[in-house]
Amino acid sequence: MEGEEEKNLLLFDFDGTLVDGDIIFTMFEKTLSKEDYASVTDFEHLNYAEAIDKYYKLMKSYNKTMSDIHPILEGMKFNEGIPDLFTYIRENKKKFIVLLITGDDLYPTTYFLKKKGILDLFDYFIGIPSKLEDGETMVKVTYLSPHDCNYCDKSLCKNYEFKKLIEKNEKFKNYKLFFICDGWNDYCLASQSMKNTDVVVIREGFKFSNMMKEEKFNKNIKSNVVYWQNGKEIIEYLKKYT
Repeated sequence: MEGEEEKNLLLFDFDGTLVDGDIIFTMFEKTLSKEDYASVTDFEHLNYAEAIDKYYKLMKSYNKTMSDIHPILEGMKFNEGIPDLFTYIRENKKKFIVLLITGDDLYPTTYFLKKKGILDLFDYFIGIPSKLEDGETMVKVTYLSPHDCNYCDKSLCKNYEFKKLIEKNEKFKNYKLFFICDGWNDYCLASQSMKNTDVVVIREGFKFSNMMKEEKFNKNIKSNVVYWQNGKEIIEYLKKYT
């Protein structure tokens, strides 16, 4: 519509991007014995959703509740400059549709964001479905439908799930996409669903940035590529490209 401010999609990875570390593995490490940790991280026999589901069921069998896990989630830290980035987004929210995409189950990530006071900034969430039902003491995981991507973990392909969201929201196809990310499982989406007007914002020194040093990976990226170490740098990219 005439006079309406142009929208941009901000797509955020979670682990290693918004927070320092991996929220699921932090849960595993801080609550499980060595034997149980080995059991839930047996990825020769488990996909990621199955591992997370096994973890919650194991904790419940030990009469643990989410109240035992919540302090661990609350103890996660934002990466440097990320709070400043979300202050900027809040001040300019009319310009942005904000999405979270993660290979984690969604309960820990959304719980953390709520505790940090920024959950309301997010318009859409993509991840392994999970919730704490009324009267329950432990989170329940729901498996996503299978995908045929040979690159991603069988529990979730970020590109496959992102494309499903875009198909339900046709207008998003014309919006500029910023994908703020860091890891190997972000490459699939960046290489297949981003156009030449989009911007992939890759954390310097992490797996995705190392992959980009190889021709076999970087040749498949059609979008603009920039790198960040601090959330304040991301603010400058948003100012430059919007």
